Amino acid sequence: MTESVLKAGLIGCGRIGAFTRPELRDSLPAGWLPLSHAEAMRATSGYELAALCDVDAQLLDKAAVAHEVAHAFRDYREMVRVARPDVVSIATRTAGRCDVIEYIAQRGVRGVHVEKPISTSIADCRRALATLQSNKTQITYGALRRFMDVYRKAREMVRAGEIGELIQIEAQMGRTLLLWNHPHSVDLLLYFAGTVQVEYVWAHCTFQEGAVQSADLVDDDPLVEQAVIRFSNGVTGCISSVSGFGLVLYGSKGAIIVGANGAWIDRRVSGPNHSPEPTERIIPQVAVSGRVRAYQELRDAVLSGTPCSISTAEILQGQRILMAIAASSLRGGASLRLDEVSEDFVVSGKFGANFA
Repeated sequence: MTESVLKAGLIGCGRIGAFTRPELRDSLPAGWLPLSHAEAMRATSGYELAALCDVDAQLLDKAAVAHEVAHAFRDYREMVRVARPDVVSIATRTAGRCDVIEYIAQRGVRGVHVEKPISTSIADCRRALATLQSNKTQITYGALRRFMDVYRKAREMVRAGEIGELIQIEAQMGRTLLLWNHPHSVDLLLYFAGTVQVEYVWAHCTFQEGAVQSADLVDDDPLVEQAVIRFSNGVTGCISSVSGFGLVLYGSKGAIIVGANGAWIDRRVSGPNHSPEPTERIIPQVAVSGRVRAYQELRDAVLSGTPCSISTAEILQGQRILMAIAASSLRGGASLRLDEVSEDFVVSGKFGANFA
């Protein structure tokens, strides 16, 4: 499977592209590290990290030295033309990310790993994914929890019926930003729900003053106070403001809790009269980090056609749900079908002087 070596390029050499922050290294549980695109790719067999790109020359030089990469470029178009990578990892800011995806897919790149969120609108997301599909370019996505052993173990437990019929999923990411953090929440809901079909989305967000520029433009990354996603199979997905980076899966016969950002799993089974039985704590064995597994899947998809565990349909649906969360709040908390949200509706991802 890995006899062929894929030449790889990285676009974006910031904290998630090339340099994991020290405080994250000290606080993240097993399954997260290596986290940066460059470190994870270098830790994955079957790749040669051959080229880097960033518009910041100082940051680019620092990354090239740190990761021992000889070829560095300020323009991603030049990187693709000159280095001719088989695979490209994209860790830029969200705005313009889909333009990069389209460019590289049209020029023979065989696989991309894309940071989350993929775009600031449904229209851009749909356009980029269609270009990947038409050029047979494989994709994995930076919503990493679905690639991690602990979350995969939790889904196996749900599918094995250990808590009966799945009723509700609660993603606990704290009171945080829509595009900065909640692509993770939304992808977890899609990963566990058992369907990508959504009946409606309801949400309440807090927007900065003056952020709503028009019916189709929010120049902000709104704080999500609460959101509900009702799936067509009857499962309800909830995004709460509870902190702790937890995931709670409620079933008809108990609950599964993935706690502390994936450090452990608790299984609670209902006893007689629905009284809770003692909790069983499980510490899953961790083989590789989520990012490394995303690169492994991408490698195998490029070399042998093995399907990746995330589909373009899931990526698109995740983007539609994110936009619906903002749109629902702007409409006073209306319950919206996904087709009621304009594909041209843009959430810029701006917070302070930064962007998602």
